[in-house]
Amino acid sequence: APVPVLAPNTPGDCFFIVLEAFRIALKYMTPVIVLSDGGLANASEPWKIPVLDQLPDLSPDFHTDQENFSPYQRNQQTLARNWA
Repeated sequence: APVPVLAPNTPGDCFFIVLEAFRIALKYMTPVIVLSDGGLANASEPWKIPVLDQLPDLSPDFHTDQENFSPYQRNQQTLARNWA
C-alpha cells in the first residue's frame, strides 16, 4: 500500500515537514515516513520560531457517539476510519 514519505531540505524545514506529517497522519489515519540523514540532523541554521496560536490545530477528531459507532466505517472524503 502507498505510504506518504516527506523529506526536509534544510534544518529549518524540518519543523514544518513534521507538522505536515502529523496533519496527514491524523487526517488519513496512515503512517507517514519523514526521511532525514546525518548531515541534516547535525546541521543548524537560524529560523524564526512560529507563534503557537498561528499553528494549525492537530487534535484528532475522536468519535464519541457510542450508539452509532462502527469501527470499520470509513469517511467518504478521506477514506480513513474514525478515531475511537
